[in-house]
Amino acid sequence: GKDGVVANFPDGVETKEEGFDILMKFAPEGRINVLACDQYNSILKMLKAFFENGRKAGKTSEFSRLPSDEDITRVSRIFARTLGKIPNAVLFNYCGFRDPEIKRILADSNTMLIARLEKSDFSKTKDKKGWVAQLEVEPEAIAEQVDGFKTLVKVDPQHKDSWERNLDWLAEVWERCQKLNKPFFNETLYSPIGIPKSEIAFRLPSALIEIAESFACYGHFYKTQMPLLYLEEMPAVKVSSPEEVRKVGRRIEQIAQRPLLL
Repeated sequence: GKDGVVANFPDGVETKEEGFDILMKFAPEGRINVLACDQYNSILKMLKAFFENGRKAGKTSEFSRLPSDEDITRVSRIFARTLGKIPNAVLFNYCGFRDPEIKRILADSNTMLIARLEKSDFSKTKDKKGWVAQLEVEPEAIAEQVDGFKTLVKVDPQHKDSWERNLDWLAEVWERCQKLNKPFFNETLYSPIGIPKSEIAFRLPSALIEIAESFACYGHFYKTQMPLLYLEEMPAVKVSSPEEVRKVGRRIEQIAQRPLLL
């Protein structure tokens, strides 16, 4: 097509041939399964517990230190080696996608490598009531090492300062990644600060729709939460019915006009 454009989303956003070819390579049937292994702080927490158990078992020489980024890279390699024909793509933090060995492992299993761009530790606004995303790596610096990019923003529609700053940040990152012609995965997380989890659960249906209306247009794929059926309390508290969850999903699909990751 004109200027290398092979397709347009319903809202007019273009898909260039280079990015389309990447998706065709890893997901020729038009459906992509993504394994997310980018949770830096969660993996670090898991490793700390593993090291502690090692010390309790008397293996003090191996586990006397604190886990490091190198250990997270080793865990990422273990994840990579388990991938076969089912996952089309895997998402890693910088400890994984910068590792040449992981790239070689994924090439053998024909698995797409997606890089998480933002820092795992989000900054806060001056009033400490809103999250603001920041880049861990510049997309231009790693474009040759990866097959796609991914971002996560933690947002709260009722906190206008962080809302607007995250919108501006995401729009800029999306614009930069478009020039690199690789698939871009955009994730939003409803994450108000200082609100009880139970209240967050009941706010989710309306909040997720409001977030999608502003944020879902940035990227080739949109990853979103879904409303909860129950709160994990004793006894369990019902939050939404299955039909309410489906209704929200259908509405987000209409708004986003993008393939959804749920």
